[in-house]
This record gives sequence, C-alpha cells and structure tokens, in this order.
Amino acid sequence: YTAANFSGRMPCVEVGDTIVRVARQTLENSIKYIHENYKKIGCRVVYGDTDSLFIIFENMRKIDAFNLSYKIVDEITNMNPKPVKLKFEKVYYPTVLLAQKRYLGYMFETSDQVEPVLEAKGVEIVRRDGCQIAAKILERCCKILFEFKEIDRVKEYLINQLIKLINGKINLKEFIIAKEYRGRNTYSNPQSIAACQVANKALLKDPLAEPLNGERVPYVIVYGMPGVALYELVRSPYDLIENPDLKLNFEYYITKQILPPLDRIFILMKENVFDWIKGLSFKPKIFHYLTEQL
Repeated sequence: YTAANFSGRMPCVEVGDTIVRVARQTLENSIKYIHENYKKIGCRVVYGDTDSLFIIFENMRKIDAFNLSYKIVDEITNMNPKPVKLKFEKVYYPTVLLAQKRYLGYMFETSDQVEPVLEAKGVEIVRRDGCQIAAKILERCCKILFEFKEIDRVKEYLINQLIKLINGKINLKEFIIAKEYRGRNTYSNPQSIAACQVANKALLKDPLAEPLNGERVPYVIVYGMPGVALYELVRSPYDLIENPDLKLNFEYYITKQILPPLDRIFILMKENVFDWIKGLSFKPKIFHYLTEQL
C-alpha cells in the first residue's frame, strides 16, 4: 500500500521499509525467545519467513506438540505490544521442508483430529505449470512415505506406475501441460517457447486462433526423430487425437516431469530416485532406454 512508488495509493517508501523492518525484528525476537526457553527440551525454529514460524518438536507426541504450541503462542503474544498476536495454525506430522515457501506435510489443525490432510505449498502437487500425471504420482508417493515411512514401498509404487504408463494405460488429460501465453512479440526467442509453438501452428489454420495474453495454452510432448530440439516436439492435444501417427513421448514425461520433483524430495533422505530405475534387475525394454538417458 505504501511501498509502491507509482501505482500505490499512498506511496511512502519509508513507511513500507519500517513495517518490514519491525516485522522482521518481531520475528527474530520470537525465534530468540523460543531458543532461549525451549531448546533444551527439543524445540527449535527451523524456518521463519515474513510472519510465520516453523518449530520442530523433537521426540514428542502429537498431543504434546499441540499443548506446547498453545503455550508458546500465548507467551510470545504477551511479550509483544497489542494488537500484535502470534496465532497457532497447525501441526505437520510428518513434513518435508524443501526451500523457502516450498513444503508439504500431513496437517493436523486440532489435537483431536484423527485423519490428517496432505497440504502442499509451492511443489508440483499444487502448481499449475506441470502435468497431472506428475502431480498425481508425487502426491501418492508422499502419502505412502508419510503413512508407512518405508522407502521400498514408495519405490514399488513408482515402478508399477511407470510400467502402466509405458504399457499405454493412460488418460491423455493427465499428460497435458499448460503454460501462460504472453503474445508472440514479447519473447526474445519465440520458437523455443512451447505456448508460442502451439499458437503459431493454430494461426496457420485460423488467423483468429491466437490465444489471449495471459491465457494458459495446453500442449503435449510427442516422439520425434533423434536429436530433434524439444520445442519441435510440442503439439496441441487436438493434434494428438486427430493424428494416429503421433505418440506421447514417455521418455520425456518420465525423465523431465515425473522423476525430478520426486528426486528433490527423496534426495533429502539420501535416496536418488533416478538410481531406482538404473538398479532394476528386470527392466522392460523402454526402461533400458531410460537408463541410458539417465
């Protein structure tokens, strides 16, 4: 409201900077208080950003984590001037913290909640710029990990899903990727942009078929000649339906869409997802090809 110089209604950079500084100082004071008073019993702040704190409760039951959270919230609220208030939101058990504003976990909002809810922030499960098959497999793998805490179960599920995918047991809708289109004249190299490729091919058929600025353009990746650039393998989903000679490029989807987000999570547990495929004693024919690509 105050920090925007030209578009703001009341531009005043000093006020905006002061708010940010005071907020950061409040956050740092809260972190210091928690570490000074609760670190000995296994409580420490593992993440703090803008206006929130993530506190890890080591070797503690879920009910104890709730009770201690309520206590900490009241103490920090009392040490700040009104109307500053620290609110308790939820307990994650278990959880994975990937990076700033990127995490997921089983969420409990009350101590008597029986079934948790998988909540994800900033990862492919909730992002709109990927394909559904990658989000679906990632979500199921995380649920298996959280529920059973066994890497082998996750590995077994993943391999089975990849075999189903390769055998053609698929839903085309789950492989569609949608990217925002910003107009042909806004890109320095439009031919390398998938959304532009789809738009240009549509314009050849209909001069009025160009997508609107900001519209999400759907496309799929198909097989092509070896060595062909990726942008040349971009096709509209309708082209794939109308042309039986076009086939989905499963190697691309597995190596670029499905495995990378999984690997970013399981690498925290010293597990390399790509090695799971390389280490298979029995591989379908396409898995041998994938192993070479990996």
